Amino acid sequence: MSKHYIFDLGNVLIDFDLNDVLRGVMAAAGVSALPNEIRLQDSAKVVEVETGRISDEEYLADICTATGLVLTVEQLIGVWQNAFRLNPAGNELFHELREQGYSIHFLSNIAWHNVEAIRRKWPDFFERGTENFFSYELGLITL
Repeated sequence: MSKHYIFDLGNVLIDFDLNDVLRGVMAAAGVSALPNEIRLQDSAKVVEVETGRISDEEYLADICTATGLVLTVEQLIGVWQNAFRLNPAGNELFHELREQGYSIHFLSNIAWHNVEAIRRKWPDFFERGTENFFSYELGLITL
């Protein structure tokens, strides 16, 4: 029987700080403060975009409408791309298991724009695993 290992992405293989994301959004939108206490991660819209119920464009349009910001999906991808960092401990374990021949799978609550940011930052990142299970493709998230 072969063993399979499943890795989450956020703060397991890839670290990020939401404050860095918010600063990146401000810089991309050309503002010094975020209006209406923007919440990129705590909105019900996050669940919708991470389950593929709405597109990344719809998600961002909702944020822009609520805050008055002008931001493109391309800019949002760039913000996340800059915010993502490899988690040393998680990646060390990942590589050890992979070198030992185990099947590695990615399972994550994630939106397409986040996956695209990771692909752009580390082009072969997702090819290192055996299979990917992303909430925006599956239509569900884990809580």
